[in-house]
Amino acid sequence: MINWFLKLYLPKYKIKIKVIRRTLQDNDGELFILDYYYRPRNFEIHIDRNLDSLQHDLTLLHELWHIYQYVKRQVVIKRDKTFYKGRDVSTISYKMRAYEVEALNMEKHLYQKYITDKEKEFLFI
Repeated sequence: MINWFLKLYLPKYKIKIKVIRRTLQDNDGELFILDYYYRPRNFEIHIDRNLDSLQHDLTLLHELWHIYQYVKRQVVIKRDKTFYKGRDVSTISYKMRAYEVEALNMEKHLYQKYITDKEKEFLFI
């Protein structure tokens, strides 16, 4: 799924992603930038180990979309503030921030596209 996403959405970038499954308390997934905020390319995704496979896949896609947002500089962290498309969103509750809402909406769209692409790939084998 990660390779499919990177090939489709970020083909020009050298992205490194490590996924760790562990018990999370307050959410299904978390994303960490391991290198530089100004040019992020190295990421770590934590996914709650107790999720069923569908929720796991949706969470992975959600976090991958955040990677897309960071790499494309739609989301930027600068001087301890978070900007989305140039607008400071630091004072907005996290779940209400536009980039989080976008990722939530995209996870379902991405999942359907992934399933469709995999079915097409299977038909041509």
